[in-house]
Amino acid sequence: MNLPSNAPPSKKQRASDDEYEQASPPPAPTSPFSTADPKPLDRADDGDSSAAMPTSVPPFAVGGADGSDSSSDESDVTEEAFMSWLVDQKKAGMEAGQMLDALGLGVSEGVAVDDDELWEAMLSMGIRLIRPSNVNTLQDVAALLQSSKKIVVLAGAGISVSCGIPDFRSENGIYSVRDWESTGATKLAFDYIEFFRSNPRPFFAFAKELFPKSSGFTFVPSRSHYFLKLLEDKGKLLRIYSQNIDMLEHAAGISHERSVLCHGSFATATCLSCKRMYPNDAIREDVLRQQVPMCQACNSPDGIIKPDIVFFGESLPRRFHDSIKSDEGEADLVLVMGSSLKVNPVRSIVGRFQKDTPMILINR
Repeated sequence: MNLPSNAPPSKKQRASDDEYEQASPPPAPTSPFSTADPKPLDRADDGDSSAAMPTSVPPFAVGGADGSDSSSDESDVTEEAFMSWLVDQKKAGMEAGQMLDALGLGVSEGVAVDDDELWEAMLSMGIRLIRPSNVNTLQDVAALLQSSKKIVVLAGAGISVSCGIPDFRSENGIYSVRDWESTGATKLAFDYIEFFRSNPRPFFAFAKELFPKSSGFTFVPSRSHYFLKLLEDKGKLLRIYSQNIDMLEHAAGISHERSVLCHGSFATATCLSCKRMYPNDAIREDVLRQQVPMCQACNSPDGIIKPDIVFFGESLPRRFHDSIKSDEGEADLVLVMGSSLKVNPVRSIVGRFQKDTPMILINR
């Protein structure tokens, strides 16, 4: 049965919509380089409109097949029922973009969309963290760490603050101290890949502050990084998923096999036109001079050599999705460090593990 086109959103649906918006990146500021206004995803039109519809009526739908009101009061609809319905649609093979269309949501035009990422974002709306009754003290946490054999770590920017890495949104962060007017950009716009393609100068105005030194890593790992290395040495680390681009996990000696850099790094760079990959040494001189590196292989006017870090509007690395699919049923403890769990992908990862998997959150 198709989703009724005249079904008004329930309270739960509206709450979920709001939460989805909060978990998404902020909208790009209005500028000559801003992406287009959000609109529903395009999809192939094979003449079968039912292909884009859910396989069953959602728990918040109203009206029966004959037009009568056959639904119960929407206050009876639980968040669990809605999330269960979403899971059923995913298992039935429905594409995430089609589900967003059915829910009246959409993705900005021109934004690269990965089906797995969209589903993770939607399913993360129903995540609720419940404190285990048997873990109440630091001693309990220590005992949990000692007994666990396959620990997954979700690492945010908080574990690198003590290393002296410039942040973005604090009083003395990059957004505050940069002279954005001289670059013709606003504070947030350079986060978006479409803005970068049109005007990469704001990004390269600060990139040198994070770019690795020629002699090695720019910053020294913190105790948090070495703690994660200790977990690997003890054979307890299943995987670390890091949102950071500083590569301090590797500087601390954590193996590439055990670490996934969700947002990429400055280790390599790629031409946006011909896709040729370069080591970071190839663009070092330009970056340190705050110049835009251009590809000499294709000599295209669009051949900007972009460090392989993930901007809003770009898909996460394939390895991220492959690794989480492998780890979600294996982890016996999830350790969240330096993250508020407010944005994806870390927020969505939490919902991928077994419901009885204990989680420890370490932040301010």
